[in-house]
Amino acid sequence: MSSYLAIDETLLEAKNSLWTAKEIMQQPDCWRATLAIVKAARTQLDSWLAGVLDKPNAQIIFTGAGTSAYVGEALVGYLNQQLDITCRSVSSTELVACPEQYLQPNRPTLLVSFARSGNSPESVAAVDVVNNYVTHCAHLFITCNRDGALNQQAAQHENCFSLLMPAQTLDQSFAMTSSFTSMLIASIAVFSDADDAILSIAETVEKNIPAKLAKLKELAELPMHRLVYLGAGSLKGYAQESALKLLELSAGQVMGYFESPLGFRHGPKSLVDDKTLIVLFGSTKFNVFHPEEIFM
Repeated sequence: MSSYLAIDETLLEAKNSLWTAKEIMQQPDCWRATLAIVKAARTQLDSWLAGVLDKPNAQIIFTGAGTSAYVGEALVGYLNQQLDITCRSVSSTELVACPEQYLQPNRPTLLVSFARSGNSPESVAAVDVVNNYVTHCAHLFITCNRDGALNQQAAQHENCFSLLMPAQTLDQSFAMTSSFTSMLIASIAVFSDADDAILSIAETVEKNIPAKLAKLKELAELPMHRLVYLGAGSLKGYAQESALKLLELSAGQVMGYFESPLGFRHGPKSLVDDKTLIVLFGSTKFNVFHPEEIFM
């Protein structure tokens, strides 16, 4: 019998957790497959993007709903360092509700839409909103569903380009895992020179997951009722997604919260008690306090 995350497949099936565990474990393979897809499309995609982004004052808006929106949140800080063009993250739920607060009719805009299914009403409506509001616009769809409305729409309109993720990233679990990370990897590969780094990360994660499982199991068994994720810059987007994953996969039994490390010191730290676990996303690139200083 197979096992995933060092848990027997029979037990995972009994707990209705098999797809979640499998999709967590498959991520390094998905990232390699995603990178291969981007490489195969690169010449055509770069030519198409140049026609959009070469316009004066052009901008890129990353959009999606829920987890798909957090792909953009995790991207924009990094890409604003890599590109000479403004990158923004605006959820499709916001873009559809109040487009006038985010869109400028005369500013050329590339809307990058992330979606697992590509069928949600907000995803489809966001495309229509931008088409109707912005004079010069284009759409890059990064989705996981070949049969989804967004992917189908790309074949019908010249201002649309679809980048379809590997078939296995169409997650069957309620919570998006490999779909989130693969769409993130695809965007990094499209908009920056990071192919070697992506392959290195895939290899490192593949080795580290089995090595860290015992410690992760130990943490998961702690009697916690709140879990706080802290990250600065782009890592705040990862913290945001992590809090949502906890909320979804615990069915709300464990509350997830996210903030920046320094922002957490102002008010939010009051939620901490003896059953709160705090996860700090660290980076040598950002100036953040040491963990013990967060609570001073």
